[in-house]
Amino acid sequence: MDDKVFTSLINLVFVRAVLEGRFAGMYARMCATLHWETKEVHTIPVTSPDGTGGTKPMFKTILADKCRAEFYSLMIEVAEGETEEEKERAEEGV
Repeated sequence: MDDKVFTSLINLVFVRAVLEGRFAGMYARMCATLHWETKEVHTIPVTSPDGTGGTKPMFKTILADKCRAEFYSLMIEVAEGETEEEKERAEEGV
């Protein structure tokens, strides 16, 4: 499986887990299995502060990045929503 397909798989698992909260335990076990089964095949090269190279598992990195992106996206939506509400309140008060 190439990296693009692997990334799409991770995104699909994330979306399904969010949409089907009652199966959260199953998706968590699936993520753990995917991580352990692919951690040596799908890796990302990294450089440590001392200059030595290495790799880290791709699954956890991509999943964490996806979670972080969704979190920040929702924060921005909430902040913009609050701003819109404040504008509406200001207009009503005038």
